[in-house]
Amino acid sequence: MKGLVFTLDAVFALLIASAGVSILLYFVYTSPIPYNLQYSSSSGLFGVLASTKINSLSYVPMAAYISAQQASSGEHWDQMFGNPHNNAGNAHGPQSLMLSYTFDAQAPISNGTILSDYGNIYFAAGNEMYALNASSGNELWSAPSPYNSSFGDSPGIMSSVLYHGMLIYSTPANIVALNAQSGQQVWSSNTIFTSTHQVPRIFRYYDRIILQIYDISTSSLSIEILSAGNGTVIYESTSASSNPISHYATLGGQIATSTPAKLNLTTVLSTSTPPYADIWSVSVGQDVSGLAIYNGTIVYGSGPSAVALSSNSAEVFSSALDSAISGLSVYKGHAIFQTADEVSQADIFGYAGWNTIMPQSYGTPVANATPVISLQNVYTLWSKSNLVAMNLSTGAIIGTTVIPYSGYLDPYMAIAYGRLFVSKGSHLMAYGACAADASESLLSAVATLYVNGEGSCGSYLLSSLSGASNSGISINGRSAESAAYFDGSGRIFDPEAFIPSQSCNMTIIAWSNYTGASTSPTHGVVIFNSSNPSGIMFGTGSVKFEAGSSSDTWNAAGSFGNSWVMSAIVFNKYSAPSGYIDGSVYPDTNPYAGCPGIGNATMGVSGGSYFNGFIADVQVYNSSLSASQIGQLYGEGVSAQPLSGRDLVAWFPLSGGPDNFALPYSSGYPFSVNFNSIAYKPVSMQNAYSIASQSAPLAVFNYTTGAYRLYNIGIYSWR
Repeated sequence: MKGLVFTLDAVFALLIASAGVSILLYFVYTSPIPYNLQYSSSSGLFGVLASTKINSLSYVPMAAYISAQQASSGEHWDQMFGNPHNNAGNAHGPQSLMLSYTFDAQAPISNGTILSDYGNIYFAAGNEMYALNASSGNELWSAPSPYNSSFGDSPGIMSSVLYHGMLIYSTPANIVALNAQSGQQVWSSNTIFTSTHQVPRIFRYYDRIILQIYDISTSSLSIEILSAGNGTVIYESTSASSNPISHYATLGGQIATSTPAKLNLTTVLSTSTPPYADIWSVSVGQDVSGLAIYNGTIVYGSGPSAVALSSNSAEVFSSALDSAISGLSVYKGHAIFQTADEVSQADIFGYAGWNTIMPQSYGTPVANATPVISLQNVYTLWSKSNLVAMNLSTGAIIGTTVIPYSGYLDPYMAIAYGRLFVSKGSHLMAYGACAADASESLLSAVATLYVNGEGSCGSYLLSSLSGASNSGISINGRSAESAAYFDGSGRIFDPEAFIPSQSCNMTIIAWSNYTGASTSPTHGVVIFNSSNPSGIMFGTGSVKFEAGSSSDTWNAAGSFGNSWVMSAIVFNKYSAPSGYIDGSVYPDTNPYAGCPGIGNATMGVSGGSYFNGFIADVQVYNSSLSASQIGQLYGEGVSAQPLSGRDLVAWFPLSGGPDNFALPYSSGYPFSVNFNSIAYKPVSMQNAYSIASQSAPLAVFNYTTGAYRLYNIGIYSWR
């Protein structure tokens, strides 16, 4: 990238409109310097970024995806450009299962507790409520539940609702309301539960909270109706019941419930006395495995039967599927049923839709097999941790990703703000495109992404612009570049960054800054296939390359501590592998016979030896790069645009998130990895003979404060 030096001593003002924001941009003209014709304008690039809209970048996959999502949903990104109250339930889910962020709670997340409003995501984990910024994943507050400690930490918080700025939830002792913005307690009910009570979900209807409690010691069902405003009990009753309730759904002022043998419709808001009474009950042949209501029609699964009833219990339709129904959802007239090996769709009146058989490798439905439906897609979960996206109209599988966390095969899903939120165990994962608005300028979008901690997305969009290589962005005078920091216990794993074991031609490249004390080169930077690893390991005194066998290793000696180094390993079917350090070659003198046999990518650990320091710009190609191509990437520095046409299979900028920007999109999963701004200078900038910069004040929306703030956003370029 080149920068322009003006030859007149004057100050001009340029008014640039960017996403509805006027920017007053001052150019300071300086005297000519010897290389003024050898670099063009940072100010020119600044203007290009300010005038280029994201939706004009049709050739950039991420930009095209953001544009498509906004066009199909008819909505902007909600916290930034819309009403966060109305759009919290934005039903447009992601087209590509790209991981935006992961949040780790202190206990397993309770199924069914994910809520959204005010630009936030709320959920319960064990004995604690959490509030996160929905865009960034930053924790806003967490609040432990004040229930009787004699009950221990199980079952913890079971259900929650939002009402007039309050987050209301049930505990094993009572009902509590918190201020949704601050986490401070507003009220606590005088309802006292005991250790024999099963506290199911609570429901809200207008200004009332409906609570159903099953007492296992007396086989009785208690009904309580409370004021949502202050927790005062309005009505309570107890009736004998031999079975606890398993499924719930609301229908106006009524609740449909199921027990193992019956389906019931109960009124809870009649003006007569009592205000809670059964309307009808029908027997079911087998246990109800799912229950949903849409537009007065009650849909449920019983064994292999998909059944719909009207509000007066008349049958609307009944269909026999291939096996028992494990879960169902209904949305805008679409009924989706999940069985042991397929997903089926029918409209609410029972007209046949589609059936899609899942590959056997997906396993069986998870314990909480509840599909989630968006305006365009269906999302389902399977026992081998596969998250699957399907087209709502055709049933075609449009994407799949592996959730890496073992155990807790009962994930829960919810859609909000255009993202799909998935909980598994104590982990909450947000899938969806970067939170940029397709109609805003590239300058405004990139600045917003950097300011709000989505640097990977900002780097990708900036580098995708033709002519923007050898350039970067600064915020308030500091470089916005950041990198993944590994603290000696963290790693990033991507199950989809995969090279087939039969491939003999491949290249692995990474930038790293090892800050650990060990001289032994065993600390993994990037490793493929942990059982027979191929990859690169660091110590302060040498770098080790490994080519698929513990007997095929070779070192590059040197001082590698506390400095940025570009390392690479190249495999070639017709010659021995080679290692590279900062563009210098280190050949393998005793190569292993055969292909190296590598598979999934792991960054930050090898054989239990964890990396201390920074890792950035990991690139993996399913081809053998030449020495000159390695040198070219080294010269361009950290976060260089990958080489086109060289079979790129993974690219992790690691400048703000674990996203893999290769195609198709897949995502890394960070474990104890932070993304820190370290203001490093790319090698090409360090070796530059001319540097130019241009900046201007720009109003950028801050997700955390929920308001616009003026930042000095700059573009710097070098040659």
